[in-house]
Amino acid sequence: KTSAVASMCAELNTNYCKISFGRDMAIEDVIGGKTITTDEKGNEMVKWYDGNLMVAIRQGGIALLDEYNLQGSKIGSRVNPAIDAILNGRKTISLPENDNEEVEVHPNFRIIGAQNPPGTEEGQEFTGREVLSAETFGRYTFHKLPLGMNKEMRNKRMAGMMGEEVDIDVPEEEFH
Repeated sequence: KTSAVASMCAELNTNYCKISFGRDMAIEDVIGGKTITTDEKGNEMVKWYDGNLMVAIRQGGIALLDEYNLQGSKIGSRVNPAIDAILNGRKTISLPENDNEEVEVHPNFRIIGAQNPPGTEEGQEFTGREVLSAETFGRYTFHKLPLGMNKEMRNKRMAGMMGEEVDIDVPEEEFH
């Protein structure tokens, strides 16, 4: 998943931002936060810094939300309104953490969410992952890739990652 998105961004010559979700991730890692710093005169001041998602929203490109179902509801409750605003065509999103700053969404900003399935599937165990709520799930176009790939599919995937033109047919029943 990660390699495919990184390769796509390189091919499109666009910014690539990977945000790896995990249980220990803080909202500040994704959205941003305030920190105390000193100016050139040595005076302390509070300054805002952007998290990875906000950098991508401002600068454009593709943000890969990796291991999306490891985020926990606390982060999801903050990320989802930003996604909603963008899906609804808003040109700006509000940043309450930074005194309600209105952030302009770069016209070339896109989001890809990737995850492994929760529980056990096809003999592989993916612990700690949550089933996404219907509200979160509905924000995305969903495509489930097979965990076990046959030799032909693995070879095509490798050829594609190496920049070769590859024809891959996805059966309709695997595309949701």
